[in-house]
Amino acid sequence: NSSGADGLSSLRQHFDVLVESCVEGIRKPDPMIYRLACQRLAVDPEFALFVDDIGGNLKPARDMGMLTVKALPDDEGGHQ
Repeated sequence: NSSGADGLSSLRQHFDVLVESCVEGIRKPDPMIYRLACQRLAVDPEFALFVDDIGGNLKPARDMGMLTVKALPDDEGGHQ
């Protein structure tokens, strides 16, 4: 992700767990990245929500039982 260290620092305060593909050496859509997040949260995939703006990244999460939501771009080029 290109958000930089400052972006991640401010993001961390809002989440119990942050799994970074660059740290783990596993990238979406590899199912292991989703399993790792669930393991670290100590939740079954059926109790997890995965949000992404790329449909191909949603499918493996959905296949393992996660609820998935596709983030759509807003009128200003960001995401909703």
